[in-house]
Amino acid sequence: MRGIMNEKYVTMIRKLLSVLISVILVAGFVFGCAAETEKPVIAVLRVSEIPARDWQKTAVFPDWKGYPDNTLAMNSMISFYGYHGQGQVFLDVSEETESFSLYVNGEKAEPDGKSGIFSADISGAAKDGINTIQISNILPLGLENAVTVYIPYPEVLPGNGETGGIHPLALKLVEDLIVSDIAFGFPSAQLAVVRNGRMIYENAWGKVNAYTKDGKPLETAPAVTTNTLYDLASVTKMFSANYAVQKLVTDGKLDIDTPVAEILGDAFATDTLDLAYEENETAPGLDRQIAWKRSITPRDLLMHQAGFPADPQYFNPDYDLSKLRRGAAGSNPLVALGREDTLKEIFRTPLLYEPGSQTKYSDVDYMLLGFIVEKITGERLDAFVKKTFYEPLGLTRTTFLPLENGFAPDDAGSDHPSVKNARSKIAVLKAWAEEAGKKEYALFAEELTNRLAEK
Repeated sequence: MRGIMNEKYVTMIRKLLSVLISVILVAGFVFGCAAETEKPVIAVLRVSEIPARDWQKTAVFPDWKGYPDNTLAMNSMISFYGYHGQGQVFLDVSEETESFSLYVNGEKAEPDGKSGIFSADISGAAKDGINTIQISNILPLGLENAVTVYIPYPEVLPGNGETGGIHPLALKLVEDLIVSDIAFGFPSAQLAVVRNGRMIYENAWGKVNAYTKDGKPLETAPAVTTNTLYDLASVTKMFSANYAVQKLVTDGKLDIDTPVAEILGDAFATDTLDLAYEENETAPGLDRQIAWKRSITPRDLLMHQAGFPADPQYFNPDYDLSKLRRGAAGSNPLVALGREDTLKEIFRTPLLYEPGSQTKYSDVDYMLLGFIVEKITGERLDAFVKKTFYEPLGLTRTTFLPLENGFAPDDAGSDHPSVKNARSKIAVLKAWAEEAGKKEYALFAEELTNRLAEK
């Protein structure tokens, strides 16, 4: 009897399980249908044209990689950089194309029509980091240039409460440190934190021009804002000469292994001053100096291995170049006035060591890179980077010479020690120029003094 009862229970349980499975499948089908009627993850709309802009990547399908076997997956996929919650790609589909499949990170999109120009909103499928677009199943087979994909660069969006995984206490600690520094005399500061395409934190502290010219606190100065300009100082090279050099290399206009003397002229080497540095046990001699300078390339300059001294102080007439320190009045043989004179004095500057044999930071390296960019482009470095980078990126508050580019003194936070140091350097130049009867140098020093007075 117990065996019969067990069989009945087993049969009953099996029937119940069968009913439950059927219910689950039906529910899954219903919910699946409901999900299919929701707004697609990727919305594709027909547009009139492809926008005119610089693209992160472009690719033409099928077989955009050109691999001999068109069945390879890499022929149908292209990766790009993006962030969650944003992104748009454009598609130019040829008239001959009858159909194709579009996937973004595995999410399928359905273009509205066979051919034409489309915009795909991929914000629902995008992720932080590397994303992938797949264009496959293009019909008819054998088409060339069937689908062209244009991928824009990602943007920095408002954080809207996102923390990017950074603990709020970490930001609070940074805030406390800056507030403490301001209380103990630091003039001002700004902080912006961007993570995964979001501005997750932005703040400003202190006052514009927090000190008078003689170093006393200035209580009436305006408060610093997140739009206040700051002198980037030595970091300037990263966002000017470096960017410009990379652009010229990318465009095939500069080979960083081309000798500088071939770019700026052989006078870069032949004009070298016959001078021995005190720190060198054996002077290389003028012939070797000339040979060394002829071997210098932009690569050497970028790596700070060209051989130039750190700071020849072309502005300082009392600098002893041979000893690389302050010397007797008028002892510097390389005093320069303005840009053209500075380049001439760089040509005359002897090397401290053989190029490539050491790594020593030098201001001269990036001064030369700036002149190289100007020689190739035919434009001032500041004008070239503004047109090529700052304006296209919408960096309206990134500039050289702010007072000459529409900004007022209170738009910038003054680093008072640097301003004070600049005034002392100009005073030395002016005194030397007046004593030596160098009228043009004295006028130049006066002009610089007047510019600083506006600060």
